[in-house]
Parts: sequence; C-alpha cells; structure tokens
Amino acid sequence: VVGREITLSGAISACEILVVEGCVDANITDCREIEVADGGTFRGEAEIEVAEIKGRCSSKVHHSAL
Repeated sequence: VVGREITLSGAISACEILVVEGCVDANITDCREIEVADGGTFRGEAEIEVAEIKGRCSSKVHHSAL
C-alpha cells in the first residue's frame, strides 16, 4: 500500500497486489493486481493481470483483465 501522503518512484517487481492511494511513478513487472484508489496517481508502465482504476492513471498498462 502506497499511502495518501507517499510518493514512490523506481521499479517494482514480484508484487502480488499494489494499492496506490498516493503517487507512484514506476515501471512494474510480475505484478498480479494494481488498484489505483480515488485520489491516487499511477504513472509509468505495468504488466499486470487485474487493474482497478478509480484515481488517475497516465501510463501504459498491459493487463489480462480490467
């Protein structure tokens, strides 16, 4: 969980579930699920199975379910 007051940047790998309430600017590989909460921001590129986007997402998201 990346909380509302947190900003994270870099590369994330081997993540089961990533919940973004703050701001994430990263490339994500081998992640099963990402949830961008209302008020959260995700920028970067992600290879995931499931995406739930309620906040802002300005990235390339490659998924198998949405």
